[in-house]
Amino acid sequence: MPLPADAFDWSFVLEQGTVGLDLPDTRSGDWQMTGVRADLAGISLAVNFSGTGSLAERSSVAGHVSIRVAELQHPLLKPQGWQFEGRANGTLADLSLEGQVRADSGLVADVVIRNVTGEFRAGRATLRLSGENIQTVMAATLADWPELLEVSSGEVRAVATMRIEPDAPLALESRFEFERVNGLVSTSAVTDMNGQLRISLEGNTLTASTSELTIAKINTGIGIGPLRFLADYRAPLGELFEGVLNIQQANAEFLGGRLRVAPRSIDLSSDPWQLPIDAYDVSLAKLLQLYPTEGLSGTGHLTGHIPVSIGSAGVEVAEGRMAAEPPGGIIRLPAERLKA
Repeated sequence: MPLPADAFDWSFVLEQGTVGLDLPDTRSGDWQMTGVRADLAGISLAVNFSGTGSLAERSSVAGHVSIRVAELQHPLLKPQGWQFEGRANGTLADLSLEGQVRADSGLVADVVIRNVTGEFRAGRATLRLSGENIQTVMAATLADWPELLEVSSGEVRAVATMRIEPDAPLALESRFEFERVNGLVSTSAVTDMNGQLRISLEGNTLTASTSELTIAKINTGIGIGPLRFLADYRAPLGELFEGVLNIQQANAEFLGGRLRVAPRSIDLSSDPWQLPIDAYDVSLAKLLQLYPTEGLSGTGHLTGHIPVSIGSAGVEVAEGRMAAEPPGGIIRLPAERLKA
């Protein structure tokens, strides 16, 4: 009497807390993981011996899994421990993990990971940060978080996807959405930043681009804004602040008029690099209010060109020019002040 086909199928369930696997250290491209341990709690494993295909394709798993990486290293990240808690589902040849990942830095993200043996590994992560956690968590997670950047309030939502294929560099794409973000860049206060920033990494090149990015005000001692900015940026991975900035649009309101940077490419590896700013319809009355002198006042509007130079020596302006717009204006100063 022949046995039914399912006589060659079997399955078992691992009791919670009874199985822990120490996995070998792994390295793939720029990624390196050490001290990897997987704890299997209530995992079920089913093997179909009567089917076709490889044993991995005929072996399926489902259930809760916990994975701890003592240290994960990548050039974009600070070395630290990471933990995954979630569920596994699929075959050993095509396995998916869905759950939550936590870094020692405090970063928490919902993730979906898929591994197809011999073909690719892919993942998608979503996270949300608000208030001072933006600064605290990101500075403790990213290797190149700018020291002069401080975030005090607002909300940031991010979605990142990655894909690794054999004999191919890591492909990473991420989208950041900013809502009413406030903070400091060096000594400049940034108020109500909204919009999107997209960052991608392929091989050793990082690309960033903005979309609908607006800032209500940048205060460097003189308020500038609202500001609208549309640009993209490309830089080698090892020299993130020495890439090329391509400006498509950069406009801001300033003292009743406006400032504009014409579309151009700027090589930030140059020292110094140039940022030519055009000024239009700047109110002389508002300008004089910034430097109050008793009895000094004026009327009229100014238009001109401000060649800003930025480098290791600091920020300089040389040979700028401003001129009154027709029909000109008036500057008033009492006679006694002139005599003094």
